[in-house]
Amino acid sequence: MVKRFLLDTNVLLRDPRSLFSFEEHDIYLHGAVFKELDKFKKGNDDVNVSSREASRTLEEILDQRPTEGFDEEFVKGSIPLGEGLGNLHFVGMDIRVGKDEEADPHLLKYLSHEGQKDPNNPMVLVSNDRNLRIWARAMGHTVQSYKHDREVKSLHEFLRLNESIQLEAQNVEELRAKNSITLSKKDLTIMQPSTEEEPLSFFHNQFFHVKGDSLLIQYLDRGINAELRTLLDRSQRGAYGIRPRNKEQSYLMDLCLNDEIEIGTVLGKAGTGKTIVTLAAALQKTIKEEKYDQIVIIRPVATIGEDIGYLPGSLEAKIGPYMGSVWDAAKVIYSSSMRKKMEGFDEDGLNHLIKEGKVVLAPPTYMRGRNLAKTFIIVDEAQNLTPAQAKTLVTRTGEGSKIILSGDPYQVDLPYIDETNNGLVTTTKKLLGRDPFSTVVLKKGERSRVAELGARYL
Repeated sequence: MVKRFLLDTNVLLRDPRSLFSFEEHDIYLHGAVFKELDKFKKGNDDVNVSSREASRTLEEILDQRPTEGFDEEFVKGSIPLGEGLGNLHFVGMDIRVGKDEEADPHLLKYLSHEGQKDPNNPMVLVSNDRNLRIWARAMGHTVQSYKHDREVKSLHEFLRLNESIQLEAQNVEELRAKNSITLSKKDLTIMQPSTEEEPLSFFHNQFFHVKGDSLLIQYLDRGINAELRTLLDRSQRGAYGIRPRNKEQSYLMDLCLNDEIEIGTVLGKAGTGKTIVTLAAALQKTIKEEKYDQIVIIRPVATIGEDIGYLPGSLEAKIGPYMGSVWDAAKVIYSSSMRKKMEGFDEDGLNHLIKEGKVVLAPPTYMRGRNLAKTFIIVDEAQNLTPAQAKTLVTRTGEGSKIILSGDPYQVDLPYIDETNNGLVTTTKKLLGRDPFSTVVLKKGERSRVAELGARYL
């Protein structure tokens, strides 16, 4: 039997996509809930962000329905939520709600008059407000709390990227001997294990590990064929004293050091090594190999919690506090035992390079109109950029330059973007498979056991 659920405002504020969490059952949204939701839309707190995201979700649902007969259906009809899901019903949309009036009495009134018309299938009030649940139960209604938490997909699932590739034994042997082989895309597809889910996708400049083997490879689209290249073993590959600690960091190191890849994105949770590997590779290409004239590090000015206000001093003094992750990475690079053995070690590290103009720290605000030629550009915390801001930074990349955008899509600190529409994710999705772009997803935390625990479970 298809059940009927009437949602309280706090359900949408806890999980803006809760409408998709009730399987095949029907959802009812009351006009009083919309009025209450509207009260929370302004501000930077989590509840304000959730209010706006819930509104975006509802608008997306409405955009998918036909406009013919819209007004009548809006009141009397229902909207399918998707395959395997129930319908969404809008009720009480013409109700008048006072400025400071809560939705609770209107929800209870609707339950008493409309929700109990079918005694064999009574409407269920879903709310995390304990007092409202008690009130409703005292009136004889069925209630429950909302227990679903927002589903957080892995970044590979989120971007629909595959992590491994299946090859025949002879292909693996040939790769080890020649470091590169060419196969037809048709033959490569046949080698992959069959699945009832959507078929495997391969993107130009994508990195894989070979199933059942330690071999790491890069996939290159060659029309009807595909070229597979091996990566150097991570124990042999390093940059400016830093060596990769896992296969994903090896992918990122290769992406940063590969001159054929001119733009890349790296996505990963906190502590996976996004900044330190990228910065080490940038120093290697700029200081050691002199491929680039300078390194420009751009970081959006976004804070966690309350803003500390305007800071006095020069641009460097203002941007300094926001570059903590960069300074932390530089400290590790310049204190590494391997780096100390390298020629040209400087105890001042990054400070010395900044004074010489080899490294420039800047906020996105000062990038419009710039033309950064022969520059290694690092955009840190790029998940806090809007798609328009990300486009502005990417289009600053001049002749002979390289740009890397990095960040964690699930740690967005701005109220008007989320994990689905921020600049980092939008750039990745739109450029995936296009030359000279590549992307890497980092999975394993390398900062500490505590950082890994927090990033995975909190």
